[in-house]
Amino acid sequence: MSPGACLVTGSGGFIGRPVCAALLARGVPVVGLDPQPGSSTVPGGLTVVQGSVANPQLLHQLFNEHRFESVIHTGGISGPMLARETPSIVCEANVIGTIHLLEVCRQHGVRRLVHLSSAAAYGHTPPAPVPDDAPLRAKDLYGALEGAGHYVPR
Repeated sequence: MSPGACLVTGSGGFIGRPVCAALLARGVPVVGLDPQPGSSTVPGGLTVVQGSVANPQLLHQLFNEHRFESVIHTGGISGPMLARETPSIVCEANVIGTIHLLEVCRQHGVRRLVHLSSAAAYGHTPPAPVPDDAPLRAKDLYGALEGAGHYVPR
């Protein structure tokens, strides 16, 4: 049985790009979602859609078209490096976008979502690796917004 399609958010980013390449190398059909226009360094065979994870209409359209079995959520704005003067944009992408993505996954019956985030959500931590259940003690707004994306009701 061939693997089902996977959505990778932030497909043009530092983490998203190699994640897409690894999935494609395994024969997984991948659709990338990224707010930036397509790049010439995108791995071959990758379908890239330009848009925001904070756009639920676009998410529904993609899920209806591709029937994703899984989602890898690497998309987000790194607050300390980007949009420092506009925290509302970081909040929309990192928190509201994650909420929309989780809800669309639920509505479309996606059984597996992997959410990558930043250690900034944890603030000061002991040496790596940081356990998943470490307390969230962000030092700044970016870390707090990353931490907000960690909460998933069980």
